[in-house]
Amino acid sequence: MNALPTARHGRPRGYIEWRPRAKTARLVDAVTGVLDEYSDYLPMTIRQIFYRLFVTIDYEKTERGYARLCETLNRARRAQLIPFDSIRDDGFHRTNFVGWDSIDQAKGYLKREAAKYRIDRQRGQDSRLVVWCEAQGMVPQLERVAGFYSSGGFDSVTVKHSVAQEFSAMEVWAMLRFIEADDRDIWVKVGGIIKDEFGDSGYSLWTDWSQSSDRYIEKDAAAVWKSLGKNSKRAGIGSIVHLARQRGWTPHGSAPEPAPKPRPAPTPRCDTGAYAPRLWLAARFDDEEVQWHHYADKKGIQGAGGARRGIASGKIIGRDADCLIVPIRTDASGKLQGVQCINASGDKQTFGRIIGGCLVLGNTLDKHLQWYVAEGWASAYSVVFHHHRGNAVCAVAFGKHNLMPTAEILSRVFNPHEVMVLMEQDQ
Repeated sequence: MNALPTARHGRPRGYIEWRPRAKTARLVDAVTGVLDEYSDYLPMTIRQIFYRLFVTIDYEKTERGYARLCETLNRARRAQLIPFDSIRDDGFHRTNFVGWDSIDQAKGYLKREAAKYRIDRQRGQDSRLVVWCEAQGMVPQLERVAGFYSSGGFDSVTVKHSVAQEFSAMEVWAMLRFIEADDRDIWVKVGGIIKDEFGDSGYSLWTDWSQSSDRYIEKDAAAVWKSLGKNSKRAGIGSIVHLARQRGWTPHGSAPEPAPKPRPAPTPRCDTGAYAPRLWLAARFDDEEVQWHHYADKKGIQGAGGARRGIASGKIIGRDADCLIVPIRTDASGKLQGVQCINASGDKQTFGRIIGGCLVLGNTLDKHLQWYVAEGWASAYSVVFHHHRGNAVCAVAFGKHNLMPTAEILSRVFNPHEVMVLMEQDQ
């Protein structure tokens, strides 16, 4: 239940391993920048992200460009580079109760609902029938006779993921009803498994089960949930299956019933900002260490260029990768707000924030030098030390989407005579 089923032939389904090419990785980085910029307004639609990319990085405003973005975000979410819950698919709808404007309206509603009363014939059966409808126009007819899902005429990876998670939660909920929540060791163990499996959306599943115990204390449950970090060595969902079987549960005893509806979990959204300073402090800062790195050697870099070298792990760069660690500083010279890690193959992954930060190379005291902004660290180093032999200043924007904001930072903080923005051509 850790991923959607995988087909034997054809295109892979469910979660995937994905190492995007440089151009696509830059697009993913730009999308991450947009999501960071609008973090208070998430989730966003793909169309909203598309229009924002057109403004920030001059992204191709065509149907072909939109199709490419959709496919990129499809892969990025399935590779867990971008959270599923940060993007909204408005084509997926369920009818929701809104309210009444008068008592007469309420009475009429109750009469109509009473006329539609049906016993759940599927409760306690060996299987449960679920109807999937592509056309949204069929919803009014289908809701009279069945529970349903509508994808509004398009194939949505977000919807597939959420429905698969819901079905998995139904199975787990059926098993939890056979397991007592009084034993604290079992209680904490089950909580950790559920959090690993469902993330914060599993909080309501765990707390509703927890309330079956007389010992349940809401504050205690919230504190324990916060403490349950991701742990790949922790027991998996099979442990819940084993506990439930010991207590009489059987896989085909009856059809699973709907699990509790997800409620907000008492934990903040995952933030890589804490990982960034740890990487920076642990990295080696000797010039030779940096220039001997395979990527630096390939780019002809002969000094540290403000970077360090260390070991980092991530979905793009890989596990325990030998990386150049490039700092991202608030307002060019301030506090470390993030780092960009570059592995030997040139794959780049950012930890922390890009927006509002950059890295400046060169003598910032001389306002009469040529001042530039470049997308990447290697390009900025080349501008300053290869083309101008140290007699220039260049800021690293860490992506096309951040070029103009970085130029504004240079103008505001250092007030040079002129800032030139260097646009790289996509290959």
